[in-house]
Formats: sequence, C-alpha cells, structure tokens
Amino acid sequence: MKPSEQHRAALELARANLPRRDEDAPLFRAPWHARIFALIIALVKNEHLGWKPFQENLVVVLARHQSADQDQSDTQVEFEYFDCWLIAAEMTLLEAGFVAEDEISKHIDDIRAMVAQIRADQLSHHH
Repeated sequence: MKPSEQHRAALELARANLPRRDEDAPLFRAPWHARIFALIIALVKNEHLGWKPFQENLVVVLARHQSADQDQSDTQVEFEYFDCWLIAAEMTLLEAGFVAEDEISKHIDDIRAMVAQIRADQLSHHH
C-alpha cells in the first residue's frame, strides 16, 4: 500500500469512528476534540504510530467507559467519546515510547499552573 493510500485509509477509519451528527452540526464541539483527533491522524499519516494500536486502545477505553445512562444528550455522548480518545491517545503514546507517565503528569501540572496564572492576571487587570 502506497503512503497516500495509507493516509486515505487512516482518515477513512478515523471518520468512521467519529460520532454521528446532524449535517449542520459542527464536526467538533470543542477545540480540544479537534486537537486530539488531529494529533492522532498526523501521527498515523506520518507513520510515527499505527492506526491499529490506537484503535485497539480506543475500543478498550470505550468499552470501559460505556455509559449505562441511555438518556445522555448527544453533547454528553460526544464529550465522553472524546474523553475516551484522549485516554486511548495517552495509552498509545505511552506504549510507543513517545512520552513517559511522569512527563504527562508534569505537563498537566504545568498547564494548570499556567492557566491559573493567566486567570489571576486577568482578574488583577479587571480591578
């Protein structure tokens, strides 16, 4: 299979895994949904990651997080779905050696500290 065919196949697999939505609804409800989707697709397209390991992790995570609450809104279902994408991405990146577990926690802590500082700066400018 040529690289261009692999790229097309990866995109088709990813599209097939996206939640269904109305035609006029946005493809992603939140910016981070698009980012995690783009990250995985870029890694697969550039052959840094196989689609199959990610997909297998996603299936495991989706099964683990499958909600017993059938009365969820489409928005709730989609957010839960992309939470699963994020967890599966983390698992796949850890397994592939892209990141170490302690690095993920450190990055999360750094981002939280940065967000807290931005909020504090914004509040101090409003007073």
